[in-house]
Amino acid sequence: MSRFYGRGNELATLRQWIQKERCRLIAILGMGGIGKTALAVKMAEILQTDFEYLIWRSLKNVPPLSKLLSEFMLFLSEQHKITLLTTAEDQISHLMHYLRQYRCLLVLDNAESLLHVGELAGHYRHNCEDYDYLLRRVADERHQSCLLLTSREQPSGFAGREGKELPVKILHLKGVQLPEAQAILRRKGLKVTEAEYQTLIERYGGNPLVLNIIGSAIASLWDGNISLFLSQGTLICEDIQQLLDQHFERLSLLEKRVMCWLAIAQKEVSLSQLQAVIIPTVFYSELHRALESLQRRSLIETHSGYFTQKPIVMKYVKEQLTDQFYPEISSKIEL
Repeated sequence: MSRFYGRGNELATLRQWIQKERCRLIAILGMGGIGKTALAVKMAEILQTDFEYLIWRSLKNVPPLSKLLSEFMLFLSEQHKITLLTTAEDQISHLMHYLRQYRCLLVLDNAESLLHVGELAGHYRHNCEDYDYLLRRVADERHQSCLLLTSREQPSGFAGREGKELPVKILHLKGVQLPEAQAILRRKGLKVTEAEYQTLIERYGGNPLVLNIIGSAIASLWDGNISLFLSQGTLICEDIQQLLDQHFERLSLLEKRVMCWLAIAQKEVSLSQLQAVIIPTVFYSELHRALESLQRRSLIETHSGYFTQKPIVMKYVKEQLTDQFYPEISSKIEL
């Protein structure tokens, strides 16, 4: 596993939610490479003595919920033979029994794998709807356990349950700060001024994985000359492009159109500007849902009702606009 950097505030927030507030369901959301899994691992290590049982499962290969629950209950029953349960509702009810009886920490990693591609964020894939039922019951029923999930996008059902005084919480994970960025780039043997660090953080969103990739590129291709590298603007290496490709492959057509226009605008744009000037053929409500979906995917930033993209995302979209997006949407927008 890669080295863990900083995240003191995020760890303190998670500890508060899990230990003090006894939250039942917590989602760590953010772009790929931002450190969701690393944060969840670190949190599990810190809190493992607070729980009687700790279970970690990756959802990357979309395991059937029935198989996953069977494994959970076999573990929680300490390998005792359990009664055959034929429906998801029965299995979840049996799991809830254990979550009430014991203090358990369940971690579900890569939850975006359960969600539809090509639609607005949060909708479950066919045959994955039972996961939605599981999360709703974990959130709504009284028990002494916690389910922690990581995802690149927010699953449906969280918005109405999450809140300051409620047992469901969402942590939107942002990029690392200056000390963590310094630690990452020092490991690459780079000597960087504070101003150069800050420029890298701003251009690449403080994404730890992206900073690692950029650090390797500067060391190997630019002979460690960071000033020369920065003079070229925001560069996207192949590994970074593959990471962003994974995000954009998930978008609906309308979301792609919005991302294209935000990149073309190169500045903060209001919803009314998008509606009246940029995408006049789309209903206001549809555009609002698309922006909300993009925010749930951590692909846009909002400031006082205005929307924009991180520099690295904007650069990626502009590079891909002609080659990838334009053939798909050219019949529906005028550049």
